[in-house]
Amino acid sequence: MAPISAFTARRTRHMLLGAALLSASLLAHALVAPATHAAIGGCNSDPVVTLSNGDVLDLHATVTDTYDDVDQVSYTLYVPNGVWVTSEVDTSVLGGKDAFQYYDTKYQAPNTYGVGVQVNTGASQIPVVAATDLVSVNGTLLSHAWVSGLSQQKLWMNVSG
Repeated sequence: MAPISAFTARRTRHMLLGAALLSASLLAHALVAPATHAAIGGCNSDPVVTLSNGDVLDLHATVTDTYDDVDQVSYTLYVPNGVWVTSEVDTSVLGGKDAFQYYDTKYQAPNTYGVGVQVNTGASQIPVVAATDLVSVNGTLLSHAWVSGLSQQKLWMNVSG
C-alpha cells in the first residue's frame, strides 16, 4: 500500500468537495424543477384516491398553462352505492389548487366510476387533458380513460373493472 502524500490528500479533499457541491446543486435543481416545468410545459394535477372496496383511482389532469394562471382543478367522483373514499392523496405540483368531492349514488353501476374534471384558469380556452386509471387491490390496471377539452369545461370519463 502506497503512503499518502500531501498531494494525494489535497486531491481527495478537492474531489470530496466537488462531489458535495455537485450533490447540493442537483438537490437544489430538483427542488426548483417542478415550478420551472409548470411554467414551460404545463401543470399537472394528480390525486390518488383509495376506495373502501380496495380499488384505487389515479386521477390526472394536464393543463397547458403556467402555475400562476391556474385557479383550481376540481374533481368530482361518482361511486356505486355502498362504496366510499377512504383516502385522497394529492401528488401534484398544483397542491392546494385541487378540490375533490365524491358522491355515493344508487345510479352508478357496480364497479363503475364516473369522474369529472374541471380546470379553472385566468385565461380562457386553455387546453386540458384528463385521465383516470382504475387499479385493483393487487396493482393490476383494470381500466383507463382519457378526455381532452378546454379550461372552464367539465370533462367526464367512466372507468369500470
